[in-house]
Amino acid sequence: MIDLNGNTVWSDRDITEHTEALIHQVTPVTEEVILNRKVTAASMGAYTLSDAEQAQLAAYQATCLNAQQVGVQMRTDNERLKSVLAYEQALTRLSRYILAVGKPGEPAVQAVDAVPGHFDGSTWIEPVDAIPGKPEVPAIDPLPATVDVTAADGTVSTVPNPAIEQDTSERAVAKSIVDSSSADVIVLAEHRKP
Repeated sequence: MIDLNGNTVWSDRDITEHTEALIHQVTPVTEEVILNRKVTAASMGAYTLSDAEQAQLAAYQATCLNAQQVGVQMRTDNERLKSVLAYEQALTRLSRYILAVGKPGEPAVQAVDAVPGHFDGSTWIEPVDAIPGKPEVPAIDPLPATVDVTAADGTVSTVPNPAIEQDTSERAVAKSIVDSSSADVIVLAEHRKP
């Protein structure tokens, strides 16, 4: 029921409501209430279940057991999905450039038209696929390691750059998530890639 290729995490309440709906598809709520009253009375010795009621109870118990197993599987899959989403978010965070280092630029790429394979005299020339052009990407300079902060009284002090500290902290958390991810999470994340 949990789509492991999607991004929708279910709440525990959603899972519980889903499993209850599975039960109520087979045994409507009104029948469930009546059956529970009969079973309660039978457990106190005040009522004896007929063969038909015992069969109904057995069917109800089987339905409840099935719904419970579905709920357990949904909770397991939901936790797997949460772990995979956290792993993917951590990889995305780590893929961004480090503010203290900056990012090198990339030169422009000239577009190349496709060339079909052909003979050039006695030599076969392999076909060349078209290559789309890309504009130049300018370099991003690293942020300064420190910044000057002016206090309310006008004094200036030099402090570590808060943007770099936040970047370092976020990267450490993301690396921790990636390093602690199970093989199952990594395989599922690879499977989810388009």
